[in-house]
Amino acid sequence: MPLSLSRAIHNHIAENQLGNDDLIFTSLEGKTIEKSNFITRVFNPAVDELLSQGVLSERITPKDLRASCLTLIAGQFGIIEAARQGGHSKANTTTKYYARPIAGRDKAVANWFDELIGDENNEMRIAN
Repeated sequence: MPLSLSRAIHNHIAENQLGNDDLIFTSLEGKTIEKSNFITRVFNPAVDELLSQGVLSERITPKDLRASCLTLIAGQFGIIEAARQGGHSKANTTTKYYARPIAGRDKAVANWFDELIGDENNEMRIAN
């Protein structure tokens, strides 16, 4: 968990004087948040607002956010770490359902190969 998120949760717990058995995030009535209620009452209105502001160009889902997160982790730390962070026992679950190509990486991969096999003029070295 990112340190910034850990601090925010710690502050939330302290400010609300929550104990070890208390829920951190609750409904307005202090109960467990149901997934469908969260999506309807919180997530979708936030997405609508971001769409209206032009921040998003298309509607997203919580699964899209999960896929983006695991894709970023995989790009930086590898698919095995992304699978672990996603709670998947097998990396193929991560690659099949969550990992996505990252825009602009085609050029980065091509440039990497140029550096690997070429010289400063990007001329391919051919072994005799």
